[in-house]
Amino acid sequence: MKIHFKPTLWGTFALLVFCSLFIALGLWQLDRGRQKHEIYQQYLQRSELPAIDLNQTLTHSTDMNGRKATAKGHYLTSSPQVLLDNQIYKGRVGYSVLTPFKLDDNHLIIWVHRGWIPMPAGDRSKIPDISEELTHPSLEGILISAPTTGITLEKTPIESLTPQILRVQTFDLVQLTQKTGLVTLPSMLKLVGGTQGPFVQEWQSPGSGEQKHYGYAFQWFSFAILAIIIYLVTAIRRPKQDASVKT
Repeated sequence: MKIHFKPTLWGTFALLVFCSLFIALGLWQLDRGRQKHEIYQQYLQRSELPAIDLNQTLTHSTDMNGRKATAKGHYLTSSPQVLLDNQIYKGRVGYSVLTPFKLDDNHLIIWVHRGWIPMPAGDRSKIPDISEELTHPSLEGILISAPTTGITLEKTPIESLTPQILRVQTFDLVQLTQKTGLVTLPSMLKLVGGTQGPFVQEWQSPGSGEQKHYGYAFQWFSFAILAIIIYLVTAIRRPKQDASVKT
């Protein structure tokens, strides 16, 4: 039986449009994966460098993220501490404890990520005990970007649990500055695990996130291949068999 290939004009047009779109999106995701890989490699390279002294080095740039750092100064006990909500550790819900720290010498202020603490009995109405005596004059840690809790559709209000404890869903420096009046460095100092304070400090490598983009790229290229297959199948025409012909 002879098979005819007769694509329609609109079918061909749709194929060109959708294939171009899917391939472009796939290439874009590949490029995003490459960028994430390069950023992560830079992060790893910075982590191998000697620790910087925050009292001597101005760090208004996030290019310092990943660097080991030391700091001398004092916690601002007169300012509120922050509980970052919805932080998961080994399947348990809790908070990241964030405290402002004022550096000696240059008097800059940086937020210190002191670790994770569980939500008391899984009850949001109960306030965790973070009343550790803040007497550490010297800190060691790693500079990081502000932690996140994933995608949020809009800004959420800051909850004042007590005059000295705030609870936030996202760590928004602008919003916190308006609330506390503290102007801080853009990076945060994550304390070296298990050395300072009672909170859990078992840090995981942030990872590059590149595999997610490569997965998206594979999906878009698969859509392009699927569009071609659909186009070919719908363009094939089998000749109608003459009804008068009897077998």
